[in-house]
Amino acid sequence: MKKMKKIFLIMVAMFTIITCYAGNVYQKIPDAVLKSCAQQYPQVVIHNWEVKNDTCIARFEMAKRKMWAYFAPDGSWIKTEVQIPWSKDLPYTVKSSLRQSPFYSWYIDDMKEIERPGKNTYAIQVHEELGPEGAIPGDWVDTYVLYYKPDGSFYKEKHIE
Repeated sequence: MKKMKKIFLIMVAMFTIITCYAGNVYQKIPDAVLKSCAQQYPQVVIHNWEVKNDTCIARFEMAKRKMWAYFAPDGSWIKTEVQIPWSKDLPYTVKSSLRQSPFYSWYIDDMKEIERPGKNTYAIQVHEELGPEGAIPGDWVDTYVLYYKPDGSFYKEKHIE
């Protein structure tokens, strides 16, 4: 009986801590941002909020895809990133362009569609293992993020160190 009581008290304490933390995060989100997000995505449940450099980021799922919506403190929408789980879900034009690039044989780590006011882009993070044979995997890695327009035209690469 004592053990059950202890477990119950620990669970109540954990719940209280989590609730207080979640409440603090929501307190940092301006009302204009909450309202703008609710108007733009009325059908979703926000999993969590994060604030980075005055940018408010809402994480949620829609149509079985992970999404991150970015808002300025005044509530204006900056962008939304949509996780693309499989390369088959990329537009044909983007896949075709990637196949013709020098990065085609590299490993794909992450793919996102980035929706911005007036334009969409696709970001594909790739890496290549560079180490000598027998090296520890991940120790010698070269990583890039490749950016494509919806028509498949490549317009930027960003080296990640």
